[in-house]
Amino acid sequence: MFFLIVAVHTVEDVEAISETADDTDEVFLYTIQNSTREDEAFAELSIEGQMCIKFKIDTGAQVNVLPVQYYNKLPIKPSLIKGSHKLTSYCGSAIPYAGISHLTCRHKDGKTQSHAFYIVRSNTTPIVGLKTCKDLELIKLILNIQKEGGTTSAYSQLVKEYKDIFEGIGNLENKCEIHLKENAVPTVYPARKVPLAMKQKLKDELDRLEALNIIGKVSELTDWVNAMVMVEKKDGSVRLCIDPVDLNKAIRRPHYPIPTFEDATEDLHGISTVSKLDVRSGYWILPLTERSSFYTTFSTVFGRYRWKRYPFGLVSAQDEFQRQMDEIFEGLEGIRILINDILVYGKSQEEHDNRLRAVLKRAREKGVRFNKEKCTFGMEQVKYFGHIISKEGIKPDPEKLNAIEKMPSPTTKEELQTLLGMLNFLS
Repeated sequence: MFFLIVAVHTVEDVEAISETADDTDEVFLYTIQNSTREDEAFAELSIEGQMCIKFKIDTGAQVNVLPVQYYNKLPIKPSLIKGSHKLTSYCGSAIPYAGISHLTCRHKDGKTQSHAFYIVRSNTTPIVGLKTCKDLELIKLILNIQKEGGTTSAYSQLVKEYKDIFEGIGNLENKCEIHLKENAVPTVYPARKVPLAMKQKLKDELDRLEALNIIGKVSELTDWVNAMVMVEKKDGSVRLCIDPVDLNKAIRRPHYPIPTFEDATEDLHGISTVSKLDVRSGYWILPLTERSSFYTTFSTVFGRYRWKRYPFGLVSAQDEFQRQMDEIFEGLEGIRILINDILVYGKSQEEHDNRLRAVLKRAREKGVRFNKEKCTFGMEQVKYFGHIISKEGIKPDPEKLNAIEKMPSPTTKEELQTLLGMLNFLS
């Protein structure tokens, strides 16, 4: 049995445990996962040949975690080694642990292997991290690298004509207001420690975002000061966001209607040509009002900054983004907007081309920018959220179906739920 790990767009939950290099520094390099409770996967492991424990499969976690109450139930307890690392949760708080124990574990009829487990004192779910998942063959990583988008020669001239909207970060005219509840209580978080090796990367990213007018320095007193989260990307650079756990509780969410996949793809039968446009930098195209901007103030070792554009992670961000996109492109025919993707379609190439030009023209007027590398122009079919859209209608992406077909039959309730979740998404 293995679980198929599928990567998706957007980015929404942060739930992982990371290690630091020593027990005096903290590292805030979190794995950001796009998962919901329905998507969580579990596997039952035999520990020390003495008892079976159900572990959560967390491919973002760098370590394995076993709560102390499970460890205490082992009839014969392996020795504990004092750890020299600090476990840090998403919110930046240290997770106390009794020590590290090397436990033998086995999944079903697989090989028995020894892996290190952090024996934590908190009452949490047992977790197996990425390395152990791969070693025990609990997951199968499918690396499918392909170039979906592209610009055919027929549309190269159109892209050149609108070259400016495929460069830089957009900036809409209408500023967004973040509304707080009347009983909201401001919170202030101090700057989190950053390892010496990461400080220059942090400073470079702060300077870059300030130069782009995405963030700005703060010298005056502010009621709200949020904690900063720094995520290291594959290329070694860092991505900055805030931990708005308290601010989100205080925000009055506008609850703008967000279309479902079914809403966005309704009545698309009979189209002959379709394009897919990817809005560059997502929420960063949404400017904040001066007052709202100060709500997003965050602390760093280099001082306080505030977001001048909508930061990722705020509970109201998707509502505002969808609302503004709908208002900007209101009145244009043959388009559908879902998250940061815009579909432009027509029952003839001429109809499609006229609609595409109208969308590009409106985007230029309103300050929207697209990511050319992720756009697809004038195609007979496009991939859209795990499906293929063409003149024949909508059907599941064959690659996704092939991956499901290769999965062994489920033998547990959790395995069945995982499979049903994937089938439901493609149905």
